Amino acid sequence: MLRQILVDVPRTIPGVPLFHQAKVQRCLERLLFVWSLRHPASGYVQGMNDLVTPLFIVFLSSVLLNPDSPLYSPHAADADASGEASSNSSGGGGRFPRGECAVVAALESLDLGRVSSDCLATVEADAYWGLTKLLDNIQDHYTAGQPGLQRQIYRLEELIKRTDRALYDHLASNGVMFTLFSFRWMNCLLMRELPLQAIVRLWDSYLAEGEAGHGFKELHVFVCAALLRLLSGEIQATTGENLMTFMQELPTKEFGPRDVEALLGEAFILSSVFRGASAHLADHEPKRDTTTQRGALF
Repeated sequence: MLRQILVDVPRTIPGVPLFHQAKVQRCLERLLFVWSLRHPASGYVQGMNDLVTPLFIVFLSSVLLNPDSPLYSPHAADADASGEASSNSSGGGGRFPRGECAVVAALESLDLGRVSSDCLATVEADAYWGLTKLLDNIQDHYTAGQPGLQRQIYRLEELIKRTDRALYDHLASNGVMFTLFSFRWMNCLLMRELPLQAIVRLWDSYLAEGEAGHGFKELHVFVCAALLRLLSGEIQATTGENLMTFMQELPTKEFGPRDVEALLGEAFILSSVFRGASAHLADHEPKRDTTTQRGALF
């Protein structure tokens, strides 16, 4: 278990320098190992190292950039100011120029050499409890057979079958099963598909969906469906081996604020249509053709 964590942590979000500093990697290794010991039903599963990163960077921002905090770092605040100025001068096209995402952008390349050990210990502890709360609500994604994850993939497939039959048929005719590309979307909550700033904005909406991990269990599926619908034209214009490559490497690494807002807007529309209607699909029932049925997938 520890060996796998030690292998995975150095691979965490390759494009973000913050997570490739030795201090941060030791924090991630410790908190992931402790979490795995305290949750033997699943233990550590590959991808959890990515899931902790949005929590770590948000908690880091709360202690380094808050002047009221006893751990306030003027060094980090200076980096934040210069990062926000740089984003604003770029015109805001594909970037996240203001708010929490501007802080994330500033911290992504922050050198923690001058940040105290006490500060990092506080962030590590907060990130651990944040990860615990997140995974407690979706732990069936990682237990034997991964029933929660399989359920989400099934619901995503049924959503696309009902809302974009041309896209569904195109994937089927090219032999691209939903499991082949959406397994990672559910396992890593789109961490590998979207930039970190976009993930922070997305998870903010997930957390706002209420208790019991509702956003991460249900809204996430609608976001994945919205993503497929958003890229439907490009997907249907691609065939053969190129299609499988496209599905595994989506052109979403540069998603900006307008893209994320469009994604969430479409997801909430789908949610309003398909959640809470009269006809429900049982979580355990096998796949069957439901295109003529009305009702919810959730």
